[in-house]
Amino acid sequence: MSVYLAYCEELGRDVYIDEARIEFHGQNIHSSFSFFCSDPSCVQTYTQEGGIQKTHRTQMIATYYNLPLDEKTKITPCFRHFPGQEHNETCIWMNGGGKEPSSPDKENHESNKEKTTLQESEDRIDIFYRPPTTLFEPQEAAENHLKPIATEKETIKGSTSENRQRRNLRTTYLLETLVTMYLRSEAKRERGEITEDDFNSLSFNIKGEGNYYYRDFFRFFEDVWNNPDFNGVYMGRASLKEYGAGFKLFFNAPIQGNPDNEEKRASLYVGPEKMNEHRYRNNFRTVISRKNDMQYIKVFFMAPVFKEYRTVIAIEIPNLLNLSLQPGPPREGRS
Repeated sequence: MSVYLAYCEELGRDVYIDEARIEFHGQNIHSSFSFFCSDPSCVQTYTQEGGIQKTHRTQMIATYYNLPLDEKTKITPCFRHFPGQEHNETCIWMNGGGKEPSSPDKENHESNKEKTTLQESEDRIDIFYRPPTTLFEPQEAAENHLKPIATEKETIKGSTSENRQRRNLRTTYLLETLVTMYLRSEAKRERGEITEDDFNSLSFNIKGEGNYYYRDFFRFFEDVWNNPDFNGVYMGRASLKEYGAGFKLFFNAPIQGNPDNEEKRASLYVGPEKMNEHRYRNNFRTVISRKNDMQYIKVFFMAPVFKEYRTVIAIEIPNLLNLSLQPGPPREGRS
């Protein structure tokens, strides 16, 4: 059984497998996580002698969450059923579980419909919360933001099919997760697993804004950098040079500057201090450590500040939650 959401004991919240990977590599010292079923029906609270309350959760296995995603091997991390661990019969993750009494025909229909919904959810984001555009001050505010966001799943109770579907909407505030979903869908299109029309129809919701198509939300920054109405994810391909603990990205594509319309080069600098303060800096370092093996690094960013000079355009990202680095294609002979 493969599922995409589980409760992490160390983080104290439900996480998607991509978030588990991000949080794992965000640690200064990599310690293993313990995962349990996210469905409330698989949590039992009981009282021992002396009035001590204990909680038992159904254990899960997380595969490959402690390994960086590798484009060559196409390893896909996931949660799986732990042998010998029993789930409640109403658990959303169990085949045929959680259905109300019904006729066999209706039961089979609901089961197939629900399984289809869950399978489709593994490679999609339903709701995306924009990361903050500035750094939090004081530190307490930042820690509060990193607590689980009130998703659509936590307060809805009951076992109807509609409620089960609503409480399992996939939500995230991590740009890294949204980028992963985009890249997976793009890879499926390239492999012919989905059509161009299927890809163009993929969308997600941003709370308070509405629905967006991936095809419109992800754009190469050289095409939209000077468009004041664009508020999606900028994409680019870049080489990288390290500066101590920091780094600078040099984008491959030339930019048409304003107002002289001359070609300029764009760069993005992250200083050592900002890098060391970033919660997920180890994810950057994983990609940076492999830079000599790649033709280029894939760069994704939101909420940038563009500063145009005579020959260059400098890009600043005030909050690194709005920056994602992904491995590019391998150099010839280094696959």
